[in-house]
Amino acid sequence: MATSATGLAIGTLQFAGAAPASAAAIRTGGKGQPIVADRRSLSFNFFSTDWATHYALQYPVYLEISDGSDGGAGFTAEFNFDPRIFEPNSEVALFDNTSVTVVPTEISSLGDGSSSLRFTLEHGLGPAAAGNSISFGLPLALRDLYPAENVGPILPLTLSLSPTGGGAPSRTQWIPLPKAVNVLPWGIELSAGWSELKVTQGGKELVYRAPMLIRVDSVGPSSVPAGTVLTVVTDRRIVASLGVKSVVLDNVVAPELIVSSSAKSEDALQLEIVLGQELAAGSALEVWLQSTPVAEAPKVSSIRFTSVTATNPADLTRPERSTGKQSIVDFTSSGSPLASDIAEGTI
Repeated sequence: MATSATGLAIGTLQFAGAAPASAAAIRTGGKGQPIVADRRSLSFNFFSTDWATHYALQYPVYLEISDGSDGGAGFTAEFNFDPRIFEPNSEVALFDNTSVTVVPTEISSLGDGSSSLRFTLEHGLGPAAAGNSISFGLPLALRDLYPAENVGPILPLTLSLSPTGGGAPSRTQWIPLPKAVNVLPWGIELSAGWSELKVTQGGKELVYRAPMLIRVDSVGPSSVPAGTVLTVVTDRRIVASLGVKSVVLDNVVAPELIVSSSAKSEDALQLEIVLGQELAAGSALEVWLQSTPVAEAPKVSSIRFTSVTATNPADLTRPERSTGKQSIVDFTSSGSPLASDIAEGTI
């Protein structure tokens, strides 16, 4: 089996843990028309303009077209989508059983507020018995709506396949559905301040960073639930102890707000901080930490980077917003350390 430059195998593609097709996907089409299968799907969550209704759109990220077409003339694929939600791509890679073809897309705006993305398959798939198919990734990128996920009702995502030689198109539609009503959504943004501890790695004196401050900003629109847990994990070969020094809520000392406990594993020192009461929207909680290094700067071949994550009890009536800042690691999204002379390691 050959492999393309993007690392995808040409042929039958399988994805571990792929989500099933959305229950809101509606397909129409007659015998002999192409069939669309969702080979991998994801779910996108958003809210009504007043934040009271929680919606989800399960949409395909990888599709397969099969089961015959016009036998040779090809057909045009057209996606109709909500431009507030999706950003169109300028081209799409089409995978068949033997090759990869990259074709340009045509993008236009429609009168109903939706947009259209079109591309053409230059050849048909042939009769169903031939077992031919075309696979491709969704040529639409999901936009990051935060902090304005309350976009209200959105337009369905629709794929129409029209034979080049004429004939009725087949149509597949993915429709957003409400998950819960009368909800109280909330969100947090985590940030950290760091202390620097010395380590020796590869014969060089380098730095390991442990958190000295964790800041929790409650971004609303509702309060952060009581019982939300902040979990701090550091490398126990470098950090001998880690505990809470003080707690400040909106510039007022408030030690009663949290309960903390620590645990050790083979290479990790873990501190759990539990919110004992709700954190109102707009409030900022600062948890100051005290870390004690081991007696001598250790010699290490690798380290466990510090991480901070927030988790909370699942509650459909209190959905958590995806702020992108519910966790912290001591490097950028591209994998670069946030400071210089940092020791190398893993999360």
